[in-house]
Amino acid sequence: MTIEEARSKGVFRTVVNLWEAWQTTEQPTDQERDLRDFYGESWVELREPTQAEAVRLGDPLKDPKAADEVIPGCIVGHNFHHADEREASAREVWDLIRGSATLYSHVVQTWLRSIPLVRRSASGSAGSPPSTSMADAGPTSR
Repeated sequence: MTIEEARSKGVFRTVVNLWEAWQTTEQPTDQERDLRDFYGESWVELREPTQAEAVRLGDPLKDPKAADEVIPGCIVGHNFHHADEREASAREVWDLIRGSATLYSHVVQTWLRSIPLVRRSASGSAGSPPSTSMADAGPTSR
């Protein structure tokens, strides 16, 4: 295996569907249905953070400044573009996400809970809700 191949394929990634932020188990309101329809097939793909990024990130729900510094660099794909068909930058997509508390919470929680190290750490504490903090994941080998 080449080092380039390991860097591109050996990192965990997850796709977060934005419309799921308004998916409810109860009867959705008209506005929730409208937002779900509006975001339709919109998605963002994030790679797992490096060890240094994970330390800096801590709990992004409590430290949005750290999230603003780390998460845009973890966005590796999305399907957003401008009216003239230019692809939106990762920073522009992140700015869109953080412009809505619902989207922000959904993306951050879905992303962090999908990372295997965080899932293993969260499953160790029975009765506790899964953590959204990289700090709770413990040390990593990167």
